[in-house]
Amino acid sequence: NDQSRNNNSNTAKQRQKETPFASIDCGHRLGNFHNYYAFHPIQSRINPLKQGILDHIAKSFIERSSKDATAFELLDIGCNEGDLTMELARQLLVDIKHSTTTLRSLGLDIDPELVQRAKQKYSHFLGSDNNIQAAFEVCNVCNLDTLRKTCSLNSTQGCFDLITVFSTTMWIHIHSGDDGLRHFLRSICGLTHMLLIEPQPSRW
Repeated sequence: NDQSRNNNSNTAKQRQKETPFASIDCGHRLGNFHNYYAFHPIQSRINPLKQGILDHIAKSFIERSSKDATAFELLDIGCNEGDLTMELARQLLVDIKHSTTTLRSLGLDIDPELVQRAKQKYSHFLGSDNNIQAAFEVCNVCNLDTLRKTCSLNSTQGCFDLITVFSTTMWIHIHSGDDGLRHFLRSICGLTHMLLIEPQPSRW
């Protein structure tokens, strides 16, 4: 009846008010797709990187670091649910081959629901007793002050060994324009020794 329909409509509107926009949108405007790995399987993303890219990153880290280096710090911008972040961390740790090295990974995403999924899925890596230590934070990377602050709070070295940006630059370009994308790239270059970006041409 009309009363029931009105109640359902009011409930839906209230739910939207209480839920962050990034979670409601589910990726259509910000790129935070909730079924991302359904059309981008992890192995299809990681396998091309095994063709020399990850090996080069590991060798560069070893050459740059002292023999007793204890930590490799990875920042993944636009981490979604964290699956690619953690697979990348595992593979890098294998390639580095230092038994005493800990890999600390930080995943950032604009969507609170995706970040919460990542924390739940990889909760056993959130402590300090693992060779891989993971953290996931909500962050709008178009806000460069917030990005720098989040990075400084989560890096013990002041500079990440590697920053990765997968399937994200197009969305930054759409929402922040040419200048915004330039400023973003310039900023993250100052936060890392190595930068790995997936080119993502805009369709608009």
